[in-house]
Amino acid sequence: MSDQPQGRTGERCKVAGTYCCTAGVKQYYNEGDAFGPCPQTGEETRWVRVT
Repeated sequence: MSDQPQGRTGERCKVAGTYCCTAGVKQYYNEGDAFGPCPQTGEETRWVRVT
């Protein structure tokens, strides 16, 4: 399991930064933002911080 900050669709972002979903799409989230669905598929996804 990754030690990078991460979350699933609907969860709140705890660490601001650029996150990548399982489809490889990157999106910026501020602390407190709710993680959205995958921008490519519209499905629930896992987001992992990349920067």
